Amino acid sequence: MYKKFQAAWIMCLTSMGASAHGFPNGPLEGHFIAPELLSKPTINASHVVSPQFTSPILHGLHPDRNTSIERHNDYTVSSATLRDEANRPQGSLVMVRHDDGHLLALVETPQQSGMILADGIGTQQWFDASPADYMQPDAEPMTEPASPMLVRESATDEADVDSEGFIVIDLLAGFSRSAADRVGDPQAFALAQVESVNLGLRNSQVEKVRLRLAGIQIIEEDYPVHNGANGALKKALALFDAGMKQYGADLLASYFNASSGNNAAGWAYIGGRVSVQQAKYANAFRHEIAHNVGGSHCNTGQAHYKFGYNNGNSKTILCGNSTSFYSTPLLLDDAGLPRGNPATADMARLWRERAAKISSLAKAVVPLD
Repeated sequence: MYKKFQAAWIMCLTSMGASAHGFPNGPLEGHFIAPELLSKPTINASHVVSPQFTSPILHGLHPDRNTSIERHNDYTVSSATLRDEANRPQGSLVMVRHDDGHLLALVETPQQSGMILADGIGTQQWFDASPADYMQPDAEPMTEPASPMLVRESATDEADVDSEGFIVIDLLAGFSRSAADRVGDPQAFALAQVESVNLGLRNSQVEKVRLRLAGIQIIEEDYPVHNGANGALKKALALFDAGMKQYGADLLASYFNASSGNNAAGWAYIGGRVSVQQAKYANAFRHEIAHNVGGSHCNTGQAHYKFGYNNGNSKTILCGNSTSFYSTPLLLDDAGLPRGNPATADMARLWRERAAKISSLAKAVVPLD
């Protein structure tokens, strides 16, 4: 599917000017992926076919023909499910390319996952994804402090809906200076993080809901990602309050790069507005935002559907985080097993039920397209 959205405002609020394309020292340099891999599909008389490019980093997988492509100011954001020769979903690819040629890509395959950074002249760097245990405690009940944000006047106010009928949830991406330097281009990284969630929503058949990057904010301080009194979770809302107010964000995703004191890839408030992530974990945010929606890890006997799912073959985002799917009983995985259970694991349903409420948490400042 080819989509083109005129961009929302994507502005950067920062106390000092950040270098736009400063790359950290990468562990491996070479040519890993063709920038045109997820370019506009060719449409023929029968179906839409994505261009076929080979890449050793994809291990024989190819993009799904339903590639999503959007324009956001000077960036092209594209994503696709990666499929094997039998057309079974086996991974995901998100690419964000600036008009000057520099590129950021998030790659997820059964063999390896990581991030590619490329400058505008073809030099590419591969960063292996740091291993993470997404089953360890990483969420707290909603106890986040109040903040004088641009909130709705009443709980009956409607969600923000764009011209295509999508419920729009606005996100502020916050970075410590160290985290921004680590990811190279924080705006591209934030766009990729947002798209990783939207890809998961599309994969899981959550229709007419989309997450939107409203803006980014960079602060000088860095904090460890943990839930203690001096950790990032308790401090994030106050640290990024200016950005939340300026951009009218419904949710905050913040990224840190502390070298010690971390106790999880990320933390979030269940049913709250805040998530915090270590910048080195590219797949943490799609997991933590599901806690914000109200979800929890694998169901261990609870009489509710707000959980992820592990069917023994594949693990959804909240129950292992090894596939780009939120739990849903409506879909089967490559082994023919359901990706959820209608009574005990249906995060897609929870997303549908909660999207309008989350969207109504703050007044949209960025014009709806």
